Amino acid sequence: MQFGLALPHYDFSVPGESPLRFETIAAHASAAEALGFDSLWVSDHVSLSIERYGGPPGEQFAYEPLATLAALSGVPRRRRRPAAEGALERVGAAKLCGRLVGRLSKGQRQRVALAGAIVHGPDVLLLDEPSEGLDPRQMVALRTLLAELKAKASIVFSTHLLAEAQAVCDRVVVIDQGKIVLERAAGGMDANRLRVMVGGADAHAVRAALAAVPGVVGVDGEICTVAGPAAAEAIAAEVCGRGWRLRHLAPVPDDLEAAFLAAVSGTPPTPGVTGSTPAS
Repeated sequence: MQFGLALPHYDFSVPGESPLRFETIAAHASAAEALGFDSLWVSDHVSLSIERYGGPPGEQFAYEPLATLAALSGVPRRRRRPAAEGALERVGAAKLCGRLVGRLSKGQRQRVALAGAIVHGPDVLLLDEPSEGLDPRQMVALRTLLAELKAKASIVFSTHLLAEAQAVCDRVVVIDQGKIVLERAAGGMDANRLRVMVGGADAHAVRAALAAVPGVVGVDGEICTVAGPAAAEAIAAEVCGRGWRLRHLAPVPDDLEAAFLAAVSGTPPTPGVTGSTPAS
């Protein structure tokens, strides 16, 4: 199984003992140890390979450290430069191929680092804050790339930005003080929470009527917490049967931020709290 690693603080610009060398060694060693391999052997192998295949990355053209990483992953010599150029193109950095890495901006170096993680077509891709240093247009391109990559690889995506996690990930795991406090699906709509907006009726009467509908387990403002998909039809029938105007009935957008705050504080989320009241 092949792994790809992208770290957030590749500083390619420092000559001599480049931080890329130490971070590459540490990342490979840590991953190897977690998988039950000899991390000391991996450290020595990666260190010697970097010395053999190229000088400090800051003094190389952008494709050269990628070719080194391809070599470490067993890519044949004749395929290393094409693989490096192809990886740069996939991350939208093809124009950087012939530029010295040490003269690239932070965002450009970040894209080169991401290219290094995918240069060998890994089965598992480990990304730590990959969007750091990217502008909004580049972030959209990153999301598009990850959508393509996850068709053939498993991706572990570490970020502090909840909106980014919700836009990119299928599942979210929240780790607080070394412990998993939340694991759940990300994005989309919450089918168990419906926003119901009714016109032509007193708000209290609406809440009482909705609370009595089969399948509705709670009513808070405009939000009904329901036990199954049939509840939506029952709500619509109840409202229309009373002669009220059903102005809106739809699932509530998933609120990952509320779930995160509840998880890290150790308190259960309050169903349906949206800060609004039903229309009458």
